Amino acid sequence: MSNVLIEYNKEEDILVIHKGFKPDEKFKGNIDLGYVVFDLSTNGRIVGVELMDASKFFKNMGFKESFLEKISDAHIKSQINPGSLVVFLMLKAGAEEMRIPIPAPLK
Repeated sequence: MSNVLIEYNKEEDILVIHKGFKPDEKFKGNIDLGYVVFDLSTNGRIVGVELMDASKFFKNMGFKESFLEKISDAHIKSQINPGSLVVFLMLKAGAEEMRIPIPAPLK
């Protein structure tokens, strides 16, 4: 199990995943895509993801809302491509696992 903060607020329908900061870094800013917000550190790492309308997002991916309430582990990885950033969420809920790519254009 990782030391990642995983919170799902059913009333607000927001999933928050945050892997924390290293000792030599702090919060720098956000990339706000509307339905998803990435938290950036001073070292350029994506340390957190906030997913708005999470139940709708997961339903569109073929998962039930109960998946959100059972998430027990999560990892965040990112990949920079020419002109874009792709953040991958790896989520585990019971026996189910999900790998979600979230693309973001780079300006």
